[in-house]
Order: sequence, then C-alpha cells, then structure tokens
Amino acid sequence: GARQPGLTGQVKEDILCRRGELGLFVEAGRICFRPALLRREEFLSEPANFHYYDPTGSARRLRLQPGSLAFTYCQVPIVFQLARTNSVRVFFYERPASCRDQLNIDVPTSGLIFERAGQVDRIIVSINANDYFVLEE
Repeated sequence: GARQPGLTGQVKEDILCRRGELGLFVEAGRICFRPALLRREEFLSEPANFHYYDPTGSARRLRLQPGSLAFTYCQVPIVFQLARTNSVRVFFYERPASCRDQLNIDVPTSGLIFERAGQVDRIIVSINANDYFVLEE
C-alpha cells in the first residue's frame, strides 16, 4: 500500500513548500523572487532580532524593522520588506552593494550564494505589496 514519507521526507517537503510560499525560485541559474503567497500578518509589526549562522558557521544577528520578514537561503539572510517599489539589494562583505529594480539576482551573484562562498552578507528584497501580494486571511 501507499506509505507516508518519514520525518526526514516530511521536513524536506515542508522546506520546499515554504520556499515556494516565500516566492523564492531558481530560474536559469538566477535567484528570483515572486512572493505572491505571503500574508500581511507574516511581516513584523515591531522590531525584532533575526539570529542565523553564516556560511563560516558563525552565529550572527540582524536587526529587523516593522514591515519585514527574514529567512536564510544557502546561509545568506534574505529580508523581505514592504516598500513602494520592487528592488533587490545585495550587500557584500568586501565590495559595494548592488541594486536591481527587478526581483531577481544576476547569475554570477546567485552562483556565489549557491557556492556559500562567504562573499554575500545579506539580501534586501523590497516588495510593492500592491504588485505582489498578499493574501488576506
């Protein structure tokens, strides 16, 4: 008969489903964001700290503001924030940040993230709520 996935399989399924809910996709080697399934109540209503481990295994903390939410992808923190325009800003450790008015990351930078090269500090994704979201309960 049919068998249910084990705990490990269920955890993997939950992670993949949540990544889709967050709107993170990889297309043609680039990381893309389409957060159409998020709900407003998932965004912070007050400041909070986000704790994570960077690619070197060091514990890190990122201060989040109201109207944002955070998660990691390949150990790089990604912060979604509500804004009037869509954009992606990639912050590096050793060079200036890059900014795009599209909700994707170029192929070379996506490669650095996939490789966990330790060069990308964080990613800020500004989302125009009128364009992309957001499910209401």
